[in-house]
Amino acid sequence: MLSQALGIEAEGISAGEAIPNSAIGLHFTWDNGQHGENTILKKLDWVWGNHQLLTAWPTSKAQFQARLASDHSTIVLTLAPPPLRQKARFKFLNLWTQQEGYEEVVRAAWAVEVNGNPISRLTSKLRILKGYLKAKLSHRTHDISHRVNMAKEDWQTIQHQLNMNPNDQNIRSREREACYHYNKLSTDAESFFKQRSRV
Repeated sequence: MLSQALGIEAEGISAGEAIPNSAIGLHFTWDNGQHGENTILKKLDWVWGNHQLLTAWPTSKAQFQARLASDHSTIVLTLAPPPLRQKARFKFLNLWTQQEGYEEVVRAAWAVEVNGNPISRLTSKLRILKGYLKAKLSHRTHDISHRVNMAKEDWQTIQHQLNMNPNDQNIRSREREACYHYNKLSTDAESFFKQRSRV
């Protein structure tokens, strides 16, 4: 009968695609209450979950506690929500050092008065600098691929205009500006993606 019951249980677990839940606490969950050679300790209790449960509560954990009112361990199942997504780490972009206004941003951040010991002041100023850089320069890399494509199209359009009007100095000046803008954005984009690929 026992083997038959275990077979039915195994079939049910397999059919339901059950997965053993993560567990802590006592390993042996049942005690026959006898002494000496008659003592029997067994692992009779489990906590199973399916894909849906483990997706909804990926950090769920079963705790097998010491026996009190029963010969079986009390089981406490903790259903914790998924951990909050960690805030992205700040990444200093090398291309910022080539941006217009970079040195002014650094000087402004370093000029802020902070209190504390030397190490505390240093970390505080670095934190301030991080905020300044994100506020003043991070927009330079926002949607940079799209901006490169737009600059390329603009430059190509002006080249066609210049081809139709080769003596127009205004168009010639715009073509030079568009060329510089496109090449600058292309260099920034290459530096940005190259550095990001190494992180």
